[in-house]
Amino acid sequence: MLFHFNMKKSLYLCPKGGAYGTDQTRRNQNRALRRELCTVGQLSVFRAADRISHSGVAFYLLSHAEPRLKTNLPMERAEKIVLGFSVGLMGVFFVALMLAARLASIDVPPCLPPEIKPFSEGRIDTLPDGSRRIFYVARMWRFEPEIVEVPAGKPTEIFLSTADVTHGLYVSWTNTNLMAIPGAVNAYTLRIDKPGVYPVICHEYCGSAHQNMVAYIVAK
Repeated sequence: MLFHFNMKKSLYLCPKGGAYGTDQTRRNQNRALRRELCTVGQLSVFRAADRISHSGVAFYLLSHAEPRLKTNLPMERAEKIVLGFSVGLMGVFFVALMLAARLASIDVPPCLPPEIKPFSEGRIDTLPDGSRRIFYVARMWRFEPEIVEVPAGKPTEIFLSTADVTHGLYVSWTNTNLMAIPGAVNAYTLRIDKPGVYPVICHEYCGSAHQNMVAYIVAK
């Protein structure tokens, strides 16, 4: 019997007592085949030839066979639809993310110069134009300073450091979201246009009283 694999390679299956004749003849042919295949590099090991011959089956691979299979199978129509839909959906998500970041004025906090070192005491500085510069210190389980008044419609610079473990700082209803990491200082420029009271909460679990770690920014 002759089996084709959609390639320039064929498999011949000859049962015992078939065209190859006696067992001794088949063994001699298998030995010659083994030497030929090892010579042309199509097969590195063919140790099982004699054992296969004893079971009544001999395999023959043409020496001019191509070593790789053809994989250019046609893609089903449903697969093309699913693939195209997936790629298009990822594109829509990416565009929506970029638009949301642009419309909401979401930006990456700037890198601070090396001369700004971590600090252990909170304070508020008033700049010549009336805006505020707040130096927050996060510690278990409070922010220093706790209550800060800022002018509405003017930028407020926030610098954040920690006195013990890792904390978070989130100003409610704004895009201010910082991490207080030991040995580092993070910063963000906040602008509040609408007067009101804005809670400042810790969003990084820092211990048993984490939920009580709240401060306030009052915009007037």
